[in-house]
Amino acid sequence: MKKTKVYDWNGVLITVDGFKDWLRETDPELFNDYFVKGEENKELKRKVRPQLLALYEDATNQGLYPVDLLPNVNERLEQDEREGYVRTIFTSSPRKIINFKLQDLSLTGKVDEVIVLDDIITEFGLQGAMKEDPVIFKSLIDFILKHNIGQPATYTEDSQKRLESALEANRILSWEGRKGFERIYLFDPKAEQAVTAGKGYTKVNDLLLVS
Repeated sequence: MKKTKVYDWNGVLITVDGFKDWLRETDPELFNDYFVKGEENKELKRKVRPQLLALYEDATNQGLYPVDLLPNVNERLEQDEREGYVRTIFTSSPRKIINFKLQDLSLTGKVDEVIVLDDIITEFGLQGAMKEDPVIFKSLIDFILKHNIGQPATYTEDSQKRLESALEANRILSWEGRKGFERIYLFDPKAEQAVTAGKGYTKVNDLLLVS
């Protein structure tokens, strides 16, 4: 079985600041509830998420904010292909938005699989769950294996909270005598050091370091 490298979408492969800036200007209350208060209050974040996704979809369709690829995305995905990995996106964004932006950013053909949060929620009956919940990442591993997407090799995330959920899922799977992701990366393009070792993960400032 091939191995798969899984990437978050916003903040790992594409810029996220454009949408955040647009939302901060157009709906500061929602911005604060989701991106500020929601960092510590998961229930509030869960509550306002449907409203945020609706605005995100509408704003993306209308091109109301700028979106660009982050540095070395094409190079990373091309190298993954040469090394025989299945290149997979895992995102909470709606599938039709991802498909639209893959074409818009000329990434069609450079991504092999797209798994959206709703796929996991539907398959495992996890209504209301978010990527901040470890059960989502545990179920993601099961989903990848069940659908023969590949043996999970790496997961790359830009959010510390979601990274912690992926780490916890790995720990739970280990307790069960099962394998999770072989390597987990926190991507921070603003980090001063190229590579920093964390507990159970590696922090990098360049996608080409996601080996």
